[in-house]
Amino acid sequence: MGKGRIFFVGAVVISFGVALFTIRVEPAKRLTESALSETRAEVSSVGKVTPEPSFTEFTIDAQEVFQPSDGPLVRGAQSTYYRRADGVFATVRIASGDSREASTPEITVGERGRGVFRVNQVDRKLVFIGPLPADATAPLVEDLKRSDQYQGEATVLGYPTIILRQQRRDLYIDTYYAPDFQLVIKTVTVRQQGTTIIEPASIIAGPIDNTIFTSLADFSIDTSSYRVKLEKAERVQGEAAVAEELRRQLENASRPRTRF
Repeated sequence: MGKGRIFFVGAVVISFGVALFTIRVEPAKRLTESALSETRAEVSSVGKVTPEPSFTEFTIDAQEVFQPSDGPLVRGAQSTYYRRADGVFATVRIASGDSREASTPEITVGERGRGVFRVNQVDRKLVFIGPLPADATAPLVEDLKRSDQYQGEATVLGYPTIILRQQRRDLYIDTYYAPDFQLVIKTVTVRQQGTTIIEPASIIAGPIDNTIFTSLADFSIDTSSYRVKLEKAERVQGEAAVAEELRRQLENASRPRTRF
């Protein structure tokens, strides 16, 4: 079987806030060079300007629960995920319990082509934590169904999903990918100690509350921790390509903001 294709799937609310999932899909056959050439020709004939991708706007409220192998159900964090039509997203996570962490929301925001940022509300900074490619593509349902990870289909709050399983040594994770949103909207992690489920309590398609984005207008971008990674890569012989990629990611993260 040919080398798998990597697709950007989207963001899903999980226990530590928001994670960007990539799914490796094993296609039935590899694209030939001639097929690739034909595709390039078709793309170049369309025009010089590629239109901005458009996404379905929606708000997802999600709940995390843990079912131990030998105990009662434990409720975990609650999260709300917002996505705008331009692909900009935000996740607001509130931990369970009565601790200070439980009362302080953990906010993550992201923009295609710029990156993903953790919101530091105390210092009013957007802390850069990783890239978010502008040219990332959503997977085709047909490719997902041909994948070795394919486990079937299910409906989540009325929306059809494709179930894909990521098998690891001591656990497996089932992700529920919703083609309507180009997004993983549910995860089930099964290990010996028990099962963790993160699933939507509600999905509202339509215009979102943009307040969370407008409130960040005067926040500065902080790339200091990511620059440490770059400095380490620059000191390691043979890591020139890694350093160059980190440098490019930092440039994208630091460019003037127009969307939030």
